[in-house]
Amino acid sequence: MSMFDVSLICMDCLAAEKEHPDYDRACTAELEELQRGNRNFKGIGYSTSEIANDPIDW
Repeated sequence: MSMFDVSLICMDCLAAEKEHPDYDRACTAELEELQRGNRNFKGIGYSTSEIANDPIDW
């Protein structure tokens, strides 16, 4: 699963996602929400322009 949203992603996409400059921020946000008891956190999301310009077909 993506750290940015609730998308199920393949291993190639996961490797690419880990290279994203906000990956650590997304991981931290996920952990903080889990520690607060929120098991339905939808992630920090991507901006529309990031998705549109990404070379991977999300």
